[in-house]
Amino acid sequence: MAPVAGASCIAFDRRETTAIPDSSHGSVEDCYFSTGGSAGHGVELIEVAKIRIEGNIFEALTGAGGHAIKSTAGAGIANTSRGIIRNNKFMQNANDVFVVGDRYLVEGNKLYSTNPVTAGNRINFDGGTDTMVIDNTFKDVIADIVKAKGYKPGITGQWRNMAFDSTVPIVTVPT
Repeated sequence: MAPVAGASCIAFDRRETTAIPDSSHGSVEDCYFSTGGSAGHGVELIEVAKIRIEGNIFEALTGAGGHAIKSTAGAGIANTSRGIIRNNKFMQNANDVFVVGDRYLVEGNKLYSTNPVTAGNRINFDGGTDTMVIDNTFKDVIADIVKAKGYKPGITGQWRNMAFDSTVPIVTVPT
């Protein structure tokens, strides 16, 4: 799938209107997302809960403002919550995971891109709480796995991942 400019290939939305019913509790499995229009997104989460994104490939979503996985504020109901982002491959995207969400499990993903574009993000849960970002592998070296380079953990949670240049897990939360 390839997004068109400023749009998402798949969007889950919880604004709960007659035109937009709650699409929480969904899943995206074994899909391939690539290229597309400027600022396009692979998967967009709008205040939903319990979404599972597993076994997908996100490649070359590079337009300015484009994301592999992105959360967006909708009607102000709540942060996204209780999602699972597991065993995906992220390759050469402008932004990989940018989610303001609570109680997420981000596990077993392979992030093949190095430092993102200016102000871009590899994994960003800044503002979320109780998020577990564990057992992921980052192509970057340990010295570059910091907030300034697009690695932003939630306010609370766990961080245990592998860097390209190390055989020892990184358990220190990026600062």
